Amino acid sequence: MKRLIVNADDFGLHESVNRGIYKAHTQGIVASTSLMAGGCAFEDAINIKRSCPDLGVGVHLTLVGGCPVIPADQVASLVDDQSCFCSSYPVFLSRFLRGNIRLAEVEQELTAQIEKVLAAGVTPTHLDSHQHLHVVPGIAGIVLKLARRF
Repeated sequence: MKRLIVNADDFGLHESVNRGIYKAHTQGIVASTSLMAGGCAFEDAINIKRSCPDLGVGVHLTLVGGCPVIPADQVASLVDDQSCFCSSYPVFLSRFLRGNIRLAEVEQELTAQIEKVLAAGVTPTHLDSHQHLHVVPGIAGIVLKLARRF
């Protein structure tokens, strides 16, 4: 028997996103979601997860469109002058291709995101990434290493 898993991204980004995922899950549509550790509605998402034990939760690794989990000065190559990540993947990729992104900082930040989810009592079902940056050469290897580790 084949089984379809419907996964919803951006859990923890905003409370409205969380409510939509909650509704879709309780109505039997969404079986899994991907949690943004640095999202402004992270705690709200954790509370929803606690009320929905059958909702699978992975980590939505984020390097664009938000803020880092660890202090911005520790991941200076990943943030702008407002201490936020690049606004989109094209901006990130431009910086990456020019050699302005330090992979050690990528690994440090992604590790911190996974650890934050674990510390909240969630055992991740999977890893994926916001705007598919986990497939970028160099970053893909880091994600595989972290998947093995965690």
